[in-house]
Amino acid sequence: MIHSIYAKNFYSVDQKTCLNFVVDAKAPKNDGYYTSRAGVRVSLVEDVIGPNASGKTNLLRILPLLKWLIVDSWANDPNGELPSTPFKPHQEEQESTELGVVFEVDGTIYTYDVKLLHNRIVLEELSAQTKSARRITKKKLFSRIYDPDKSAYALSLPGFGAPKGFKDVLRDNATILSTAIRLNHPLGKKIADYWSKTQSNIYQYGWGGSHLYGAFQPQVLVSSIKYYHEHPELKSQAEEILARYDIGFDSFRTELINNQLTLLAAHSFGESKFDLSLNDESSGTISLLVLLVVLLKVLETGGVAVIDELDASLHPEMVQELVGLFTDKMANHDHAQLLFSTHNTRILQQLDKYQIVLAEKDDCGATESWRLDEVKGVRSDDNYYVKYMSGAYGATPKIG
Repeated sequence: MIHSIYAKNFYSVDQKTCLNFVVDAKAPKNDGYYTSRAGVRVSLVEDVIGPNASGKTNLLRILPLLKWLIVDSWANDPNGELPSTPFKPHQEEQESTELGVVFEVDGTIYTYDVKLLHNRIVLEELSAQTKSARRITKKKLFSRIYDPDKSAYALSLPGFGAPKGFKDVLRDNATILSTAIRLNHPLGKKIADYWSKTQSNIYQYGWGGSHLYGAFQPQVLVSSIKYYHEHPELKSQAEEILARYDIGFDSFRTELINNQLTLLAAHSFGESKFDLSLNDESSGTISLLVLLVVLLKVLETGGVAVIDELDASLHPEMVQELVGLFTDKMANHDHAQLLFSTHNTRILQQLDKYQIVLAEKDDCGATESWRLDEVKGVRSDDNYYVKYMSGAYGATPKIG
């Protein structure tokens, strides 16, 4: 489970900014929260809301980039650059981008921090915290820090047990964890298995919002159809959800036509019955079908879904239904988490103050964010929608 993430000097984020999923005993007792094996109470849903160009997407970028660094950075070209995009005023100063996450796997809480420039990782640290009946134990598993004066790393692996030859294959532009995975390191593989469950419509080098699925991201559409074809149980789950929405059909099939796998939706109007290919459906229907692949995969595996503009091309009530999947104990049996952004302010009526993050830019163009429970005077029984729309919490568009 994700406990918290942070970034500093990252796109529009200047100073260290944190998104926190951990809540205290004051948070409501409902299925939108879960007490982990380590005894930490965590929200399963977090919504980032704010005006256009406030930096919402940049806050969501943190998790997909961490996944790429942890799992896939070894696959990077040995001479390739890292996706380090510092806050613009710092771009000429060679200041590192800083990212970090506190996450839990099988009852152990890990803290991972990394600093990177475009050509190298300059710091990487992993520690683990375990809790027994007697005490909490925290130990450092590894660290490496680049010394520019010596043009070399200070590398320490006290609790990691790196395999033979590990130091010889470690590269400047690949993380210790990603390297360890390739050498079948047991702990590295265990952590990678968890992070591989993270799904997103944001890519480490850019944005892949849902409204791009039809016209500009055909490979995403093709892979979604293939996934439905190869996973009939997920297709059945999607059909069950679609049956609750009035979108013109509630069942579909995949079929190979002219050597191309195609999705056909079964429509029925009175006595008339016919099939339409997905390319003939509305952008909203396409977005929904592609989005369901991501969400249902995460719900099945207990991972994390990071979705930018969840409401793109979707009716507000559909957005509320999709979010509700993560706060339904039956649907979310493995305690998956959803981090998303939206302009659909109606969703505020469905969430608690511990699940709402507000974002806006300051006068210097830097993104600031805060969780709603951090705002003084906000009550649990407030109408968050009405108060947000009135400007009581900030992070609203400035028009006029």
